[in-house]
Amino acid sequence: MSGSRRVSLFVLLLAGAACQSPRATPSGATGEAGVRAMLAALQVDLEREGPAGWMAYFAEDPAFFMASEGRLLFPDRAAAAEMVAAFDPRVAHMQLWLDDVRVELLDARRAVVAAAYREVILDVDEHETPMRGYLTALVELVDGAWRFRNLHWSSPLDGGGAAR
Repeated sequence: MSGSRRVSLFVLLLAGAACQSPRATPSGATGEAGVRAMLAALQVDLEREGPAGWMAYFAEDPAFFMASEGRLLFPDRAAAAEMVAAFDPRVAHMQLWLDDVRVELLDARRAVVAAAYREVILDVDEHETPMRGYLTALVELVDGAWRFRNLHWSSPLDGGGAAR
């Protein structure tokens, strides 16, 4: 990652962490800046709260879903909450990094997000699981906060997504 991108990500992470509620879009952070601030806050919350941190970023809309590796992982928010609740106690620490983030505004309330990701999950038995790949998502501005309406995660076929 280039130095300017690293500095930009660092500034976004600080902005997300400095918000009174990192889950809320910072005041005046609309459009692309608002989406990027949400993504930065998400990374901070996942490191701080583990998998449970995801739930504040999933839309409460019945249309929410998440797919991974070509399979429907969460058909709705209730399924996401159930799986996160089961997974969360087994995670000691997790980190997510998003690189080369692309944000394309569709209108004032919707945007498409795409990014390379790296994630490391440390379980309670101290086994580390590194992953990498690419994600795409539709995000929506609802009640002043950006939320994922849907996501898709994929990993390279040449190594199953293990980070290198």
